[in-house]
Amino acid sequence: MRSSAVALLAVLLGAGCYSAASDRGEGEGTGTDTTGTDLDGGSTVPDPSDADPTEDSAPDDGVDDSSCPAGQAGCGCGLGEACLDGLVCDEGMCVEPGTCGNGMLEPAEECDEGMGNLDTGACRSDCRLAQCGDGLLGPDEACDDGNLIPHDTCTNECTLPECGDGALQPGEPCDDGNFDEEDACLEECVPASCGDTYVWRGVEECDDADIDVNDECVDCHSAFCGDGHAWSEMEACDMLDLAGQTCVTQGFLGGTITCGPDCTFDTSGCM
Repeated sequence: MRSSAVALLAVLLGAGCYSAASDRGEGEGTGTDTTGTDLDGGSTVPDPSDADPTEDSAPDDGVDDSSCPAGQAGCGCGLGEACLDGLVCDEGMCVEPGTCGNGMLEPAEECDEGMGNLDTGACRSDCRLAQCGDGLLGPDEACDDGNLIPHDTCTNECTLPECGDGALQPGEPCDDGNFDEEDACLEECVPASCGDTYVWRGVEECDDADIDVNDECVDCHSAFCGDGHAWSEMEACDMLDLAGQTCVTQGFLGGTITCGPDCTFDTSGCM
């Protein structure tokens, strides 16, 4: 009787253990432990080849490059394309202009010498090349008044006014911009005149710069018989100019001496 009871208890205990083990397997689903290893010893790590090939693995930056408006900041630019005002095309993209003074030549800059940018230098502080007329005194400029008035204190070539520059300045009677001493305006910017020693081409025949009317040049014209001035050593007299001679000086007792048309004395009136 007692042995029968023990045998029955053993049967009941064995059935309960089997049921518990089965319950544990159903709760865990696949029979794996928490480390991802199959109870039979196999690995359960997912195979990358099982991923959906249509799924994009790159992160989404939220920008639709295909619809980037042309000319906008950050959008592409190229041949025949322009950026909006305030932007420049740099390496195929519209960007804000660089900083003038960083020493690197960037779009919209004519020059950039960094710390060497000076309003009095070849590259101005705004990264523009210095030029005559910009109102800033640059290299090789004597002046720069920033205007196009040729007859003020600074010429349009950024030089100080001077005689011979071709611009009539205060105090200059003339300025023809050349050094021709035989035209109407002399090199010193004064008008040509008889007696200035320069033969005014087309106007004067000679100019000996003296007041002697009895030499070969009379009033800047070559002397000739009939000009009224006795040409010394060439003419005895000329019209009324008897060169101080009389009938007496010519060896006569008296009378009236005259000058013939050939600029020689006519002594027919002498006694």
